[in-house]
Amino acid sequence: MNVLIFKIVLFLTFSTAVIVLAIKDHQQNRLPDYIVLPLVLSGVAVNFFNLFVTFESALLGATIGFLCVQTLRIWQIRTSSITGIGYGDAKFLGALGAWLGYRSIPLLLVGASLLVLLLYLRRKEKPFGVGLGVTALGLISIQLAS
Repeated sequence: MNVLIFKIVLFLTFSTAVIVLAIKDHQQNRLPDYIVLPLVLSGVAVNFFNLFVTFESALLGATIGFLCVQTLRIWQIRTSSITGIGYGDAKFLGALGAWLGYRSIPLLLVGASLLVLLLYLRRKEKPFGVGLGVTALGLISIQLAS
């Protein structure tokens, strides 16, 4: 099978999972493990063959993505009574890092934060997973096109 066709199939699979997660987060404020955890594992597995990023970048992306948000989440819980970012967001960013690599983490965080800010200003909603999903789809589309 042609590598490009295989990458397109993987892209469509990734995109479907990300869209479902964004919809679930928007409607239910939840990012279910039964979608997020296979997304982490599949990102690491796909990049074991260096299809989107190197294997090392995928492992670092999963780890750094999760730890960035989880650290922020723990700090927020300890310093405030308001919890804005959830454990699912940490796992979701870890999954995206597994697919897109550690270099994508700053772009994902900034892009998602800006999108969530726009959503909040317009509708007083702030599901971070939606911002992460939209930003991730943009990044992987650019990566696939290049």
